[in-house]
Amino acid sequence: MGESEYPYYYENMLVSFGRTAKYFVDNENELKVFLNEFEDILNNLDFENAQIIVQASYVDYKLFWINKQKLLNNLGDISKTTMHYFEENEIRYYETEKLYFGFGEVDLFTGYVFDKYDDEKLLDFDRKYPSFVYP
Repeated sequence: MGESEYPYYYENMLVSFGRTAKYFVDNENELKVFLNEFEDILNNLDFENAQIIVQASYVDYKLFWINKQKLLNNLGDISKTTMHYFEENEIRYYETEKLYFGFGEVDLFTGYVFDKYDDEKLLDFDRKYPSFVYP
């Protein structure tokens, strides 16, 4: 039987793991499978922001997810602020019913993207995965 008391440190927990990227870095279908698998994990977690940083010898990818439900539950209209931030800073993102998914490194505390993909990185991604569609 699990512990019934809610530990204080779970509120701002950071989860980290590693995985080889050799399959999905080279193959668009494998990338889509990986994104679906990772989002299955996210759908079972209570999170605000998540990111994946993929480092390979010839490519670096920084992908982020923001939980839309957490934006809507916060005080004020953070959802509109986030959308304005994405547009103002030209962050490429995709929207689903539950998530925002995009390219760049997200600040896990604020949810703002501080290391966005520049146009050259986006063109490289588009060349590598010409028929990429999210989700």
